[in-house]
Amino acid sequence: MRLFIASSFDEVFIKKLAEVQEKLKKEYGSSIKWVAPENMHLTFSFLGDIADSKIPEIAGSMNFLSDLKKFEISSGEAGAFPSLKQPRVFWMGISRGAEQLAGIADKLSRNLSDTGFFTDTKFSPHVTLGRAKMRVKPLEPELFKSESCVSIMGSVELYQSVLTPKGPVYAVIHSQKFS
Repeated sequence: MRLFIASSFDEVFIKKLAEVQEKLKKEYGSSIKWVAPENMHLTFSFLGDIADSKIPEIAGSMNFLSDLKKFEISSGEAGAFPSLKQPRVFWMGISRGAEQLAGIADKLSRNLSDTGFFTDTKFSPHVTLGRAKMRVKPLEPELFKSESCVSIMGSVELYQSVLTPKGPVYAVIHSQKFS
């Protein structure tokens, strides 16, 4: 199974992200593979192809989350990886709540490492809006300007990702709620 650990957002937060995405679509159109709003999430760790038998260990690494309290996050500045001049991945950052999210990512990484899983990259709290299919023109920061929006973080999920010709389909395998 292709797995990753992530959190989703309130409907209002996703609607705001989709509005920013619409501005970008007018500028970049079909040269970008846009993330469907229902698939927008904040990834803590991409695990890759994992045997079903390992799911209990992964779920166990998430147990500490039940001790956490729900908290607010807010959208922040937007950007692109690797840079605004050479955008390949378009994203919206997280401002309020970024420290708590980084703490969760760090603890998950350590717990996963203790059970033999290694996380892929340094955590950067963001939501991917789209990925360039080809080289595209530099990104103008004003395209991302929008009012900040708030969401409540109250759980972290283990997702299965099934790749299809129409895009990925995500299914929650395990959910760990905050207290």
